[in-house]
Amino acid sequence: METTAILAIHHVYATAIYDGVKTFEVRKTSIKASTIYLYEPAPVKLITGVIKIGIPFKLPIEEIKARHLKDTMLTPNLIDLYAKDRKDLWLWPILKAERIRPRPYTGPTIQSFTYIH
Repeated sequence: METTAILAIHHVYATAIYDGVKTFEVRKTSIKASTIYLYEPAPVKLITGVIKIGIPFKLPIEEIKARHLKDTMLTPNLIDLYAKDRKDLWLWPILKAERIRPRPYTGPTIQSFTYIH
């Protein structure tokens, strides 16, 4: 059975994913799911789509800044603020994205992502 997760992501980034502009998600950890529902927290507070990702991989922050800024939609400063003292971050390649009919999420609060099965 395939593992599925829900990812909390700000509206601006979710929209960029659906539009094909954001092709990598940057996170502090890897994920063992290839199907991920996108949950947009306040003010939207809805699951708005689903993505398929490739195999996540870890890169040094400086390499992400040098090679993948456009693909992540982040600035060097935002990456540094997010990484804090880390030297590496994970890139999740976004292979496919689809908007779905928005629906509420009633589970526990999602800080980053949570597995649902």
